[in-house]
Amino acid sequence: MTTIAVRGGVMAADSQCTGEYIGRVCKIHRLPDGTLVGGAGNAAAVYAAVIWLQSGRQGEAPDIEEACLLFLKPDHSIWYASARWPEFPITDEYAAIGSGAVAAQAAMYLGRSAASAVSVACALDESTSAPIHTLKLPKRAA
Repeated sequence: MTTIAVRGGVMAADSQCTGEYIGRVCKIHRLPDGTLVGGAGNAAAVYAAVIWLQSGRQGEAPDIEEACLLFLKPDHSIWYASARWPEFPITDEYAAIGSGAVAAQAAMYLGRSAASAVSVACALDESTSAPIHTLKLPKRAA
């Protein structure tokens, strides 16, 4: 399926796409307001959500019943959406979604970065594989 991890202003994701199409895709995107978003689950539902978000949420919200999305906002807060809108805040300092989420969260619990956590998931989850993509937010003002 997917592994997407967020920690320290960085979002990382594997690139494996498995289903009727098997290949590599980019699973993380930067929205016009600077928010980073990544999606797991049904690829068509995730992509429809990304297009809707990139449009500024114009029109009817897409169905995400078979998907979940992880957001890293410009203020470095982490948000989550699954099954329906709107997204809601997560108070943890890191988060992961997808089939490799448990492995990634364990790696981050042990101090690993988001990218390193996805790498761990690549080793342990058959539905997660390299290459790993990353996007970063600007550093927070002191």
